Amino acid sequence: MNRNNKLEQLDDRTLLLNLWLTQGIVLLIALLGSWFLYTKTEFWQLLLTMHPSYLGYAVLLIVLVVASNIIIEKTVPPSWVDDGGMNERIFRSLSIPTTFLLCVAVGISEEWLFRGVIHELIGNVWTSILFTAIHFRYLQKPILIGMVFLTSYLLGILFTWTNSLITVMFVHATINFVLALFLKYKASSIHSQEDM
Repeated sequence: MNRNNKLEQLDDRTLLLNLWLTQGIVLLIALLGSWFLYTKTEFWQLLLTMHPSYLGYAVLLIVLVVASNIIIEKTVPPSWVDDGGMNERIFRSLSIPTTFLLCVAVGISEEWLFRGVIHELIGNVWTSILFTAIHFRYLQKPILIGMVFLTSYLLGILFTWTNSLITVMFVHATINFVLALFLKYKASSIHSQEDM
């Protein structure tokens, strides 16, 4: 049985628990990696550096990624962007505050590890390839893989320009949150139409 089939067999609660657990592991690895890579001062400077001009870059990237995702979602055949319903299963029953918390946790843990640690060791291209590879359920979907790689690569460029971990964490969390709300809205409108 492949990994995707195992995921499909999990109930929604277990799937969500696995996601939280995975983010905890990612955060722990990021913490350990940072401990080896940075002095305390270097790490806090990397994490907390924020300049007002960074916000403009951040908003531009958020709009670009969210708009691209929604346009692709609405223009290509559904089978091209179907992740097996995993994202819908994760977000459909969550409250908005819990959705927000989850998206923030993912943004912080993944950016801390991928930009704050791995990017510093192997550069943007390899980090983006690795980031794409961990999204294994998308590997059979070229459009989804391309979107994940490009988003990761753009986050890497933003990180290189700003040298600000909090900026890329904010962008990642916001993209995830807006797309999760879009997914929740889409799922609820589909269920409303089915009830008619």
